Amino acid sequence: MQRNNKTGRRGKNIKAQAAIEFLVTYGWAILGVMITVGVLSYFGIFNTQKYVNDVCYFGDQMTCEDYILHQDGWSSLTLRNNFGVPIDVTNVIVKSDYGTIACTGPCSTNIAAGNTFEVNCDMASSALTMNNKIKYSEIITFERTGSSNLHNQTGDVLTVVQKSNTCSDGVQNCHDTGCETDVDCGGTTSCQRCQFNHKCLQNSDCASNKCNLAICQLY
Repeated sequence: MQRNNKTGRRGKNIKAQAAIEFLVTYGWAILGVMITVGVLSYFGIFNTQKYVNDVCYFGDQMTCEDYILHQDGWSSLTLRNNFGVPIDVTNVIVKSDYGTIACTGPCSTNIAAGNTFEVNCDMASSALTMNNKIKYSEIITFERTGSSNLHNQTGDVLTVVQKSNTCSDGVQNCHDTGCETDVDCGGTTSCQRCQFNHKCLQNSDCASNKCNLAICQLY
């Protein structure tokens, strides 16, 4: 009976020793694999969206001509009216992983058939990560010019985050808190106020605090 107990204990000891030897032999390899997988995941290697082509699709009646998403969260789309009649855009909503945002600012009106128009929206309250690929949807509410019947056109965008616009890039664009009314000036941005004969939407866009017929006037 004692011999059987000793044999049983010896068998358990052998199994325990084998388990320890296995962990010592292969434990570091397993740990190395786990660390490698973690690093690859951190740098987005397993993010399949990185390997998908950029997309901007709103259907055939409102085609996407150009699109860009900046690091400060500003999305800018250039769309074409293919409905065959003039339209007025009344509202724009953006849906993404950052939430649902109702875009503010003036909407394009009386867009002739075949003409393009811009849709600009600040879709994120915090800075986006450069070179990340972001997917979002935009719901554009519009009506035929002169009509009161509202319609929605939904589109999807998948694109890489680009460097943000600035007040000194020589281009009229949108950034930080709004859109410029002329090149590098005006609007609800942090840019300087526009000088005489530059475009404006309201008095505060102009250094003279006087906007008339969408042009900054003299003091």
